[in-house]
Amino acid sequence: MYLDNAVYHALQTQQAPLNIGDSDIAYFNADVAPFIGMDDWSEMAQDRLKHLPTDRRFFIMKVKEEVLAAHLESVLTLPLTQMICHQPVAPKNIDATIIQLGDANVEEMIELTSLTKPGPFYKNTIKMGRYYGIREEGKLVAISGERLSLPDATEISAVCTHPNALGKGYGAALVYHVAKQIEADGKLPFLHVRKDNDRAIALYERLGFTHRSDVYFEIFKTKAE
Repeated sequence: MYLDNAVYHALQTQQAPLNIGDSDIAYFNADVAPFIGMDDWSEMAQDRLKHLPTDRRFFIMKVKEEVLAAHLESVLTLPLTQMICHQPVAPKNIDATIIQLGDANVEEMIELTSLTKPGPFYKNTIKMGRYYGIREEGKLVAISGERLSLPDATEISAVCTHPNALGKGYGAALVYHVAKQIEADGKLPFLHVRKDNDRAIALYERLGFTHRSDVYFEIFKTKAE
């Protein structure tokens, strides 16, 4: 299923224009996202990864755990949970307006994600999908949007709220808004969350998300020769 290896299948289908690799090794430009995908992660197949740039780190995110070849160095690994939503559940109303964000908003989006650390967000991450936000007194205080796009599903990502705006339901409202947009496209909303992030998982469950699978996540780099 596509969701078992979402990065690879996104870059071979809906996000193929963003694939700077090929049909064997698929990955995004460094200013878009750090994710990399392969259909075959055997030791022989990983030999192709020797030609990757040595000045950047790559993120693996898939259901099946892989063993890195000797020429690759693991930087970090942690377990994630993949959740899907067949019917979004509306949260309580918020006293704020959800707006769509664009290229002109990237600098402040990077500022907010750098502070709250919901996951990688770079100069051209916005090319991956639609992003939405909430402002307070003109300042961007919460965002959420789309990341991996598959033929039948779209990932929700970059869910974050400024520490001074927590507790107002902004995160729930934005996730629900994005999920409804994806649903209107005839696709399944899904997301990834750290397995130990009980608070976030509880929030997503209230919005109608359910556990689909545990996910293996690892950051690696190519060893310099």
